[in-house]
Amino acid sequence: RSPRRARAAAALLAGAGWRRPWLTPPGAGAATVVGGLVFWGGGLRAAAPLFLFVVSSSLLSAGNRDHAAFARTARQVVANGGWAAAGAMLLPHQATLGRALLVGALATAQADTWASEIGAHAARPPRLLTTGAPVARGTSGAVSLLGTAGGVAGAAIMAALAVGLGASARVGAAGLAAGVLGMVVDSLLGATPQARYRCRRRGAPGERAV
Repeated sequence: RSPRRARAAAALLAGAGWRRPWLTPPGAGAATVVGGLVFWGGGLRAAAPLFLFVVSSSLLSAGNRDHAAFARTARQVVANGGWAAAGAMLLPHQATLGRALLVGALATAQADTWASEIGAHAARPPRLLTTGAPVARGTSGAVSLLGTAGGVAGAAIMAALAVGLGASARVGAAGLAAGVLGMVVDSLLGATPQARYRCRRRGAPGERAV
């Protein structure tokens, strides 16, 4: 678990993500830093949940034609993996707290991403969380039954993996709860203060000016 090996492993994964392309060049650089910290702090047991999130979420995005063209930026990488890296760095000193932070952060990121990508395939239009009004797919703060079920499944699988790798049942339960709560809070924020954009060419809603 030397720093050199941690950086090399993280750079290899980040480079693969950039070539797919799942990451922008700055996103690949950020992934190298985040992944290196996770490897360094917790070894393979900490890196396996991160690997699950990156690969599963990227594959789901690749299967969604509305999202497939958007590689993740450095900002998104840090937002999704920064707290996980902090948890991994705590593991040698406060193992339980560090593991809970790592699992909770990744369960939240996976639940939110799975909810968005799986919910995009729902037969009915989603509804805005705050008002219940039907809105277009991709609208920030919109939720659907299929997407919510997918998000809960994502958090549950992340928590189950953590327990299978040696985390306590209490940490797994905390990770599952954090994942579901984080998904709901993210949707609530998306429905209220988050900026909204609309593609001039196709009229599709989004979170970035493109």
